[in-house]
Amino acid sequence: MDMKYFLYFLEITRAKNLSRAAERLYVSQSALSQFLAREEAELGVKLFLRRHNTLLLTPAGQRYFEACQDILDRKNCLYQELASLETCKVGSMAVGITPQWGCEMFSCIYPIFQRDYPNYTLKLFEDTTFPLMAMVRQKELDLAILAFNRMDGIPLRCEAICEERFVLAAPAAFCGRLPGGAEGGGPGFPVAGLGQFSSRRFILSRRGTAIREIQDEMFAANGIEPSILCEINNFDAALRLVAEGLGVSIVPLSCARPSPQVRYFFPPRPWSWKIGVAYRSHFVHSAASAYLLELVKLYFHEQRGASPLP
Repeated sequence: MDMKYFLYFLEITRAKNLSRAAERLYVSQSALSQFLAREEAELGVKLFLRRHNTLLLTPAGQRYFEACQDILDRKNCLYQELASLETCKVGSMAVGITPQWGCEMFSCIYPIFQRDYPNYTLKLFEDTTFPLMAMVRQKELDLAILAFNRMDGIPLRCEAICEERFVLAAPAAFCGRLPGGAEGGGPGFPVAGLGQFSSRRFILSRRGTAIREIQDEMFAANGIEPSILCEINNFDAALRLVAEGLGVSIVPLSCARPSPQVRYFFPPRPWSWKIGVAYRSHFVHSAASAYLLELVKLYFHEQRGASPLP
């Protein structure tokens, strides 16, 4: 069978609808309908159940789906191995990054990568940690560079790169009786507990993100039910709101930009997240992917000041 038909089946399964799958594949709906009818006739089984314009896999369809994934996965692994053996600098890789620091990181490292691998294509996908992990599990991504609350128990092959602490960011006007919180730009921040800001409103990340998990755990550990001003995933925007005196936020240390309107504090208990890479199953490093990961490590250690892991 032509490899494109495996891709057809995978996309029909993900879209659960022929029309949506045809749009994503840039083929006609009739072509997909004919392909599906031909496959079911040849195999002698139904691959999908039709429910109100929604296609659901039958048990036979689920097995066919897994086989398609496995075949394409083996093909990709073979191509990567051959490219690595021949030290070939032509290829492609689907990479997931986060919308904020992921984009900043990529803008720093990609010019270097492209200089050494000018004919290598990186297909970028931006999202938060949990949707990107789902894309890795579904083999839509080769790898994703993510922030993890914790890495144990994740059903993916992961590699930790570094660890980064969190700081409290408070408007200078809130800090009259607190020790002089630093304006940012260095690790020598004083210590202040969340309880010292419990009467203030908080600017937090959206629920369903890795950092919000950590923020919620910090509040629970301190027995605080926070009053939430707003939820926003952009750290720079959150710090602008802090500078305006609207509330307190919790941000990664590398995002603690110097500002006379903002004071930064370490919580008494160190809270941190890990930056790491999640790989799809059977992923084999090529020279290009190994080089990309080295650039990622250098970026976090040298430009963001994150702590390397042993």
